[in-house]
Amino acid sequence: MNKDERGKMNMFILMSLFFTKYTALFVGYGQLILEIAGFKAVQVDLGLDVGVQKKDTKGVTAEKNVLVDAAIEMAVNLARKARVWAENEGETKLEHMYNIHVYEFHNLDAKAVLEGLALVVKSISDNLLKFVGYKIVAIDVTNANKAIADAMEDLGKPKQAVKERSTSTGNIAVNVDKGMAFLHRIDDLFISEYKSSNPKEVAEYMLNRQEEPIGTHHTGIRPLVTSTGGQLLHDALVSIPELKRDTLTNYDGIGELIKFKTGTYSVAVSKDGFIGFKTIMKVPRGKMVDFTVILQPKVLVVMATKKGLPAKEYSASVVDTDVSGMTNAAGMAELPKAPNKGVLELSNESGDFFSMPYDMGGLERLVVEVQML
Repeated sequence: MNKDERGKMNMFILMSLFFTKYTALFVGYGQLILEIAGFKAVQVDLGLDVGVQKKDTKGVTAEKNVLVDAAIEMAVNLARKARVWAENEGETKLEHMYNIHVYEFHNLDAKAVLEGLALVVKSISDNLLKFVGYKIVAIDVTNANKAIADAMEDLGKPKQAVKERSTSTGNIAVNVDKGMAFLHRIDDLFISEYKSSNPKEVAEYMLNRQEEPIGTHHTGIRPLVTSTGGQLLHDALVSIPELKRDTLTNYDGIGELIKFKTGTYSVAVSKDGFIGFKTIMKVPRGKMVDFTVILQPKVLVVMATKKGLPAKEYSASVVDTDVSGMTNAAGMAELPKAPNKGVLELSNESGDFFSMPYDMGGLERLVVEVQML
């Protein structure tokens, strides 16, 4: 396993924790749930391959309980959920059966552990239809049974560590690629759906999604820059004035400044059309400081009249930008994300036209009064 693969696998762990944390958010989003399940299945396979790689080349298993541990983890996760159901339904015997913890299986005979887990999972399978609302589904039971069967089959196998390690190396590369393929699909499903409704979750997702090769220990900062509506902002300027260092964010809203001395610095983030952000930040040695910056758009407010009356239904726009709006019944239009300087144009279907320059200076909100004759 090379550094790039280890870096991706570390990122996979963060993503798995993220998906578990926000499970409730994905309810009803069938395809996203399927892609996440596939990604987590790859995680299980990678864990088993890594366990095989840790075998001693003489055939002695350095971590011989990897398969058993995987089976315990999956069965206990199911049992803990089922226990809540049993308690709520007054099923005392089943509650006792499902009341198990991972630590209880440490230092026990592996064969006995697997046989006991098989009974627990069978009971859960028998009662599967009763667990509606408890996030226990058939695929979970199937995966737990497979993990138990794989672990049982591995017990007593002739020692083949050298051969197995060679095979696992190839498997790791294949499974890392599979994991990345799942994540690319999840990127499209997740970000496009939630960037407006859940900008903070999308920001957290993007930070966890960053890859950094193992062995790279730069001192630096890595902000994720978004708008208040959750839009990832590219070409935002991230700067550390004391170091005379700056960079622009990419299309994922990420900006990165690295390789400087540890210390406390002022950090500024700015983008035309938005209110700037400034903070004081301590940057520890050998650490990347990840944080999210949410920029609030500046607003150009147009108050237009014609012959003393509100100029309604006029198109208001800033030249050479996509900033535009329509005046309402009061002759007002709000134009968020307007650049600091520009040319304002007003027009209507009757052919009326008006143009004027403006300068917001340091203001966050500028009201421009337009009086047309």
